[in-house]
Amino acid sequence: RRYLMSTLLAGGIIAALLFSLFLNVDMWALMGRRSVTKKLSSAALRSKVHVSSLTATSTPYVMAYVTVPSKEVANSLSEGLVKGKLAACVNAIPGVESTYSWKGKIERDQEILLIVKTRSSLVKDLIQYVTENHPYDTPEVITTDIMHGKKEYLDWIGKNTRDEDAKED
Repeated sequence: RRYLMSTLLAGGIIAALLFSLFLNVDMWALMGRRSVTKKLSSAALRSKVHVSSLTATSTPYVMAYVTVPSKEVANSLSEGLVKGKLAACVNAIPGVESTYSWKGKIERDQEILLIVKTRSSLVKDLIQYVTENHPYDTPEVITTDIMHGKKEYLDWIGKNTRDEDAKED
């Protein structure tokens, strides 16, 4: 019973996080009267993070969401994206249940959700790679901007992905 409750709680937290990220909702702005900057400062103080290490504006990075049917496909796509520097990091979240309409029928499948951190300039290449290496006829590849984040982590994404804007000498 304790396992079931913790599983449900964890699932709810993940769902709320993904929902807010998908809608690109600034949860801090929705939760109170103070400005986002003040809330960032307060959150940084509570977590012993310096405000200067947080970004305050839009970034050149995105998160892509890709669903896959199995661990083998998740591992293959994740490794290919990271090796090809199309992604700095790919998280694989098992246990996602997807309900959707396909060819006139309501379908329900257990899937794995991949969360891919990359540059916005690489989205077209990422979509092409997933399309060419995914077993589905129409794989899900959707993105949302990363609006805020820890500067050092965002810099790490930049260092571990191809820079399409850099000129080679």
